[in-house]
Amino acid sequence: MKIERLRALIENPTYTRKKLRLNDGRILSYSECGNIKKGLPVLFCFGLMTSSVAIMFAHDHALQANLRILAVDYPGIGESTFQEDRTLGGWADDMHQFLDQLCGRHSKVRLLGHSMGGLHVLALLSSTSFKARVTRTVLLSPWFHIEGEEYNSVWMNVAQRMPEFVQSSIIPAVLTNVSSGSMQLLGWSNPQHTTVQAASMVTTYSMLQGQAGNEQMVRFALSKTEMYIPQDVENSIIIYHGGKDGLVLGKSVKELVRLLKERNCRPRLVRIHDADHNSVMSDFDNLTKVMRSLLGEADDWSTELFKSVGNKIRSMPHQARPKDATSTTVRKEAKRRKARSMTLQLGMR
Repeated sequence: MKIERLRALIENPTYTRKKLRLNDGRILSYSECGNIKKGLPVLFCFGLMTSSVAIMFAHDHALQANLRILAVDYPGIGESTFQEDRTLGGWADDMHQFLDQLCGRHSKVRLLGHSMGGLHVLALLSSTSFKARVTRTVLLSPWFHIEGEEYNSVWMNVAQRMPEFVQSSIIPAVLTNVSSGSMQLLGWSNPQHTTVQAASMVTTYSMLQGQAGNEQMVRFALSKTEMYIPQDVENSIIIYHGGKDGLVLGKSVKELVRLLKERNCRPRLVRIHDADHNSVMSDFDNLTKVMRSLLGEADDWSTELFKSVGNKIRSMPHQARPKDATSTTVRKEAKRRKARSMTLQLGMR
């Protein structure tokens, strides 16, 4: 997608920077792409230093797949009200309210999570009530902390050795400010580079209220307590991982798959050998695969179609069939023949 078109989509209020008020008065800002009126709803959880407007790069793919992809800004990101004491587990309550208002009470949804957004998706699937809404899940290079240096990147292992106060305050501040500064510098020095310019626009919106929301995301990534592994998830969990991913290691993803299977879930790992942490989704062909995974396999679709048609038939009021003139004539003639036969039998007695 050309940068001019992407910029126009990001600046279009039909799709982006929308707002919704929760029961406690907090505001959630969100963006949506694809068929926003009748598409199948997908809830997208994005990663660090990103915001809801990032989903607009998938607009054309979502339209073609008849999906309505909703991306909600976490507290402190975009225009969502910052929540000092928020937890990953509390995200399920917020998303219940969000989906009830936008899609209808108890509406079904598909989940899509990238990088640290994977932490949010796993937390949603760990909520018994929210899990009941989910029909399918796709994770892309999901961030998940596992004890052991072989499972984590170098910077993560270094950070984990730091004192607790450093992990909770200094590291989040340094990481977010360095990341945002680098992105802005790249944007200024590469005005014609589509990917860089797009990332710069997305990051700018994520820092609209400052860095508190992003710093909170880093604390979640380093936390050993804010980790959720769902259990008894009946629907598929498709996990994509790039062979060139230097942030989320292959061993970590394999261990996540093992843990999910151990807890009676249905994960399936898909490796894309030439993809890195971001191109696992941003690349055109890879994004096409992701959209197909969100739609589901052919046998799943036939099953859902059968259920849908069956429910409609059962819910239709009974109507008498219109009488067919030909069949009525045939029935009358059969009755006459039967009457003549009975008359002959009586005459013979």
